[in-house]
Amino acid sequence: MNSNEEVRKGIDWVFIVRELQRHFAPSATVRELRTMAAGLGIKRFKAGEPVFAEGETGDSLFIVRSGGLALSRKNRRPKK
Repeated sequence: MNSNEEVRKGIDWVFIVRELQRHFAPSATVRELRTMAAGLGIKRFKAGEPVFAEGETGDSLFIVRSGGLALSRKNRRPKK
């Protein structure tokens, strides 16, 4: 798959469209899904690399294709 960039891009695009349809827009047409997918891309993270930090304003949606995520919070005092 990595030997042919166009094939990899095509597989990535199909993944994005299928995940959009599966999780967010099950009744969307292929045309609508294509429009949504046009502005999206694949981002790869290394093991242990932060995806985002606590307190950051969210402006992205992440779908895990392979691997997993661990969510953690900074140490906080318990509320009384």
